[in-house]
Amino acid sequence: MSSKTRPELLNHTNDTRLAVTIVEACQLTGLSRSSIYRLMDIGALQSRRILGRRVVLMASVRELVENGVAK
Repeated sequence: MSSKTRPELLNHTNDTRLAVTIVEACQLTGLSRSSIYRLMDIGALQSRRILGRRVVLMASVRELVENGVAK
């Protein structure tokens, strides 16, 4: 992980990745692993399992940060 701050990572225009790992989603949002998994469980964060590895869609991370989620 680079030394960039979270807002810089979310707005970095050269980052064309479609998905990030759970750990990267935690770093980007400042949320704990359990919070990320909870948000995935309730559908507030979209994720996919690819070859046995869980990844979080970046579009979903951006939407969560921009719009939040109701409790």
